[in-house]
Amino acid sequence: MGRVVIKCGARFIWGVLCFFSLLAPCGGYNSPSSPPDTSPAIYYIGTDGKDSNNGSASSPFGTFSKAVGILRAGDTLFIMSGTYRQSLLVSGKNGVSGSPITIKAVNDGEVFVDGQNVRIPCEVGDGSSYVTIEGIRCGNSSGDVFYIHGSGTHHISVRRVTAFNAANNNNHVFSLWKSRHVTLEDVAAYGNGRQSFNIMGADYTVVRRCFGLWQTYAGNGGPVGFMQIYGSSNCIVENCVGVWRGTSNMEGQQGLVIWANTYNRGANHNRIYGNVVMNYPGWAYGVSSAQNTITGNNFHHNASIDNGLGFQQTADDNLIVESLVVKGATDGFNMNTDSSYLRNYRTYNQGFVIKTARLRHSVFLQDVRALGWSSAAYGFRGVANTYNIYYGYNRDYYMNAVKGKGEKTLNPGYDPGRFGKGAYLMIPAALQGKGEGGADIGAEVLYRYQDGVLTNQPLWPWPMEDRIYRETGVSVTWAANGGLWKTLNGVYRAK
Repeated sequence: MGRVVIKCGARFIWGVLCFFSLLAPCGGYNSPSSPPDTSPAIYYIGTDGKDSNNGSASSPFGTFSKAVGILRAGDTLFIMSGTYRQSLLVSGKNGVSGSPITIKAVNDGEVFVDGQNVRIPCEVGDGSSYVTIEGIRCGNSSGDVFYIHGSGTHHISVRRVTAFNAANNNNHVFSLWKSRHVTLEDVAAYGNGRQSFNIMGADYTVVRRCFGLWQTYAGNGGPVGFMQIYGSSNCIVENCVGVWRGTSNMEGQQGLVIWANTYNRGANHNRIYGNVVMNYPGWAYGVSSAQNTITGNNFHHNASIDNGLGFQQTADDNLIVESLVVKGATDGFNMNTDSSYLRNYRTYNQGFVIKTARLRHSVFLQDVRALGWSSAAYGFRGVANTYNIYYGYNRDYYMNAVKGKGEKTLNPGYDPGRFGKGAYLMIPAALQGKGEGGADIGAEVLYRYQDGVLTNQPLWPWPMEDRIYRETGVSVTWAANGGLWKTLNGVYRAK
């Protein structure tokens, strides 16, 4: 009896083991589940694709909504050449540090996302993070052209992208709003738009080697121009070029300006390094605020060429401007206020911005007036102007400005006949070693910055030269087609 029980038990156990061994390969009962596939995937979208396809190069998707919707961290979506009359919308998509979601053109510059003036062509928002977009063109928008927005949107990289033609209702070509840690690198803006680049409430933005060709705008809003760092702090703008080639009846036609209004945060500790602004009727550079929480902005090695005013300071209680070149302006450097600040004081009881500045190692030439400031402003503490060079002015100092330590009048020896306007981006021999402690005087905009650090990598010819010229007919580099340089021969001296 006992043997039967044992025998029957053995058969039962053997049968159960065989049953589950058959189920195991299919993930059956009591078997460990297979881990999900987390390896990066590659997908394609084409103008002749279909969303029922599998997204391979030979069977691409047809819409961005389908293709972007399935992307995960580390995935790449390649966009085949052609015109896409739909929105490239990235909404709530999240890569991770070191493994972003990447969306890029198969062939650089040969993808055009056309808004047809009825939609925003390119947009990233709704809490997206760690997303990279490369190599495309965006244009003809019903609003902003390339729009990055949302307080939860961060670590977005946009590279080798061109954008043009915003709508005429206070819209911009590249527009950032409340995002963080966005990088715009090797990008270009042109056509219609209030600002070529509007960085609003978007802290820790990096704008690197961008080109803005301001051409036209007939809408509403405030000042028009190249770039506005608006209520944004801890941003870096490096090696950017802004050129005015248009007409406008809007108030102000400004280059690269830092600004904070009464209803948003301050615009503090921004670093503006190695930029060029050319031909703007108004300010080339400036800091302005309708509130008293703006401080510590730094401008180093920037050039203003043939603008209305080189640098306008109406705010900042600790501004640093070093190695600025201003050529061909009515006013070189002006610190002053206007009636709007008096109204703000009376309305908000905040007072005028307490203003100081350090202005050093800069060059002012071939203009009407060099330095001027008013001591009537509330809290005014003055400008420490030292080791600056003046040449070709009708009047070096005006209003309350006085000569500072180490300042002198001499011919700096720029050679635009040989080099073109690019001559003002070099340190001529007469200014080498003539500053405080043997430093050079003037701006040098010859090498690339990387996150605020000067490298030894040449900036010229311009990295996006061919694409920008092909799309706009304007060269950034060559004077024959509107650019800065007649020649680069002899430009790069040993450092």
